[in-house]
Amino acid sequence: MRRLMASIGILAAVALLDACATQPQPLPDRATALRMAQERRTLPVEERYSHQDAGDELSTGNEVTLLVDGPANFAAMIEAVEGAQEQVDVETYIFEPVGVGAELIGALEQRASAGVRVNLIYDSIGSLGTRRDVFAGLEAVGMRLCEFNPVNPLRASGGWSLNHRDHRKMLIVDGHTAFTGGLNISGVYSASSSPGGQPRHLDEEGDDPPWRDSGVKLRGPAVARLQQLFAQTWASQGCGDYTPLAEPDPLPADPDARRRDVRIVASGPNSNRASNYAVLRSAILLATDRVWLTTAYFAPDDGLVADLRQAARRGVDVRLLVPGPTDSALLRWAAKSHYPELLEAGVRIFERQDALLHAKTAVIDGYWLSVGTANLDYRSFLHNDELNIIVIDRDLAREMEELFVSDLAHSVEIDAADVAERSLLDRMKGWFARLWEYWL
Repeated sequence: MRRLMASIGILAAVALLDACATQPQPLPDRATALRMAQERRTLPVEERYSHQDAGDELSTGNEVTLLVDGPANFAAMIEAVEGAQEQVDVETYIFEPVGVGAELIGALEQRASAGVRVNLIYDSIGSLGTRRDVFAGLEAVGMRLCEFNPVNPLRASGGWSLNHRDHRKMLIVDGHTAFTGGLNISGVYSASSSPGGQPRHLDEEGDDPPWRDSGVKLRGPAVARLQQLFAQTWASQGCGDYTPLAEPDPLPADPDARRRDVRIVASGPNSNRASNYAVLRSAILLATDRVWLTTAYFAPDDGLVADLRQAARRGVDVRLLVPGPTDSALLRWAAKSHYPELLEAGVRIFERQDALLHAKTAVIDGYWLSVGTANLDYRSFLHNDELNIIVIDRDLAREMEELFVSDLAHSVEIDAADVAERSLLDRMKGWFARLWEYWL
């Protein structure tokens, strides 16, 4: 989620200064990746995607449930929080006590008042619109708060870098159940993107579009890794003592639930590799059948564009789903500027029309899928702390593909004729946005 006036404006103002001190993080070597991919494409799909290119090793025996849109995600999170007995850890980019976001915050306050340890990490810029007295009220009921990279450097306990943002979202209950995905704690998720499963027409409704997003509920040994990441962020900001509460292998909530292989992919500018970027590119290079990507913001580097073009040219069904309505005009202009070269190679592009698409997912070859916080842009690749969950499972991949097809039913496909009809002004907007792509 982007707040163009609050976030992009501030980041653009410090971009030149920050560039003097910050060098781009190294990206994977494409020639080496291509050579390895050519060898591994001949392997059975089960072996092809089990290789560790980046991120953690595969964690086996996890329950993973795909949750679609705000109502389903927040209902599950609130239910879990209400049952918390010892500790709840929350990390979010935007913390906004409005609508369904206020309902979750109310549940957190209630558990904190009952003696449950509640720890909250929130990003300073992402939560810029939330009043300080809201946070003071949370502290008053016993919640422990950690502001990530405060806008005011005088409040920073660790190193200060305004361009380094915490874009991760996670909620962990009692060390055994976790939630992550694209959803912030915000009122925009109060409604489903397609009430009753019927497309909405924004020009007829005349109101703000609902938000379309995806998340997962996770239970199993991978939860311990998420809590470890939470602890690292808490410590990096000098937010005081923190005690992880994680069960290495919690008992399944449902004994009959399918256990799945999961890989946690966490990345950020303090690491020596853009892990979420490396993992996705590796999977695209390995694809032999289909690559279906959903992203809220599309401002890729040349390497990712080349991978998508090459995949389409070798016969892979490459589809890209991006927003129609959006909360960032600059990023929409940047995305459109990439359409011609992608379409020319055979990549199919769709724009969701009746909701504000905020999901960040991928499903490849009906076997490999990703749900998380990282968009397909430089900011997610290099500047933000991000978190993606990779699941290796045919059944869940099939579920994700069905969701993707459902999204396409609410979208329009962009073709070469649409691109050719772009006005000179639209082309100039794309050119201007590309100048800022690295920082958007």
